[in-house]
Amino acid sequence: MLGLVCGYLAGSWLTLQLPALPDWRWALAAVAPAGFALRRAWLAPLAGLVFGACMTLTAAETLLGQWVSKLDEGRVLKVDGEIEGLVRSRGPLSRFVFIPDPGQALDGKLNVVWFDAPPGLAPGQRWRLPLRLGRPSGQLNFGRFDYEEWLFGKGIAGRGYVTGEARQTAAGFAAFDGLRDTLRQRVRAGLGETQA
Repeated sequence: MLGLVCGYLAGSWLTLQLPALPDWRWALAAVAPAGFALRRAWLAPLAGLVFGACMTLTAAETLLGQWVSKLDEGRVLKVDGEIEGLVRSRGPLSRFVFIPDPGQALDGKLNVVWFDAPPGLAPGQRWRLPLRLGRPSGQLNFGRFDYEEWLFGKGIAGRGYVTGEARQTAAGFAAFDGLRDTLRQRVRAGLGETQA
């Protein structure tokens, strides 16, 4: 069992080190022989390696399928959804994660930037936002923070910039993030701060 688990972790890690994802059909073809390898205890690490690689590849393909398409990049779409997590504000700039409602052209979370946002943005609020869309991207400098990888790990499928008139559709409430936001506002009030 330990060999299987170690092989699984190694397969997952090795898949994440690849510069590009392999064709999923190769992974699918390797699953059946790996299943037969489980009958021999000494082949369990190899079977775990294959299963770990396949599961990681499946998860990565799912997330990449949610990314903003190249056709939508640069377009402005009106997107209905909900603010997730805390809103970070500095001067006229606000940033937050926005989850589009199901059934729209977008499937995954968006990292949204809004200049001159109205005061009082909070987790759980529902908005219709006109967003100029972009794909997740970051600088690929060796030894530096990989922003694109960080976005991938957070499940962020794209970025959006609010470019027109937005409309709040519901007040909403997010239990945990709402509590965090309330505590943050009280601490700021106690310190005499108004911005993040």
